[in-house]
Amino acid sequence: MAEGKKVMKAKEFYELMIKQCEMCAGMLAGKAGLYAHGGDRLSNFKDGAGFNGEVPEKTAWGMVIKHIIALKDYINTLNNQKALYPKAEWIEKITDIINYMIIIRALLEERFESIDNGYGQRNNESESGGNGMVQPRVEKSEIRGDVSDKPK
Repeated sequence: MAEGKKVMKAKEFYELMIKQCEMCAGMLAGKAGLYAHGGDRLSNFKDGAGFNGEVPEKTAWGMVIKHIIALKDYINTLNNQKALYPKAEWIEKITDIINYMIIIRALLEERFESIDNGYGQRNNESESGGNGMVQPRVEKSEIRGDVSDKPK
């Protein structure tokens, strides 16, 4: 490793991940009142889908693409470790992308609760654990893992 190069340790990475998740949750919770109508947290995406003649997931995907393109443009400006945009703007773009992906996940949760999954049973009756989505095969403790920087 070159002298003076920053290396992100496992503990720093874990802390960054937790901070990002908290930012996403805070932003989604904070904007719930602005975008939810009639008690439906996903109403804007459904209304947008109706307006454009598409499914709500595609409406949300359009928002993801917008932010991905902006992030790509930011990345293309990087040169020798210097960023032309403030860190806060990078974080905002990344947070928006994650949040729109969570919204797509929520739209899919709702969709899979109400439709036949093509295998002759409703998803919430399948091996999904009753919530309509495939359950992870990893325990939470395995995801967290050892966040110490000690070699194993």
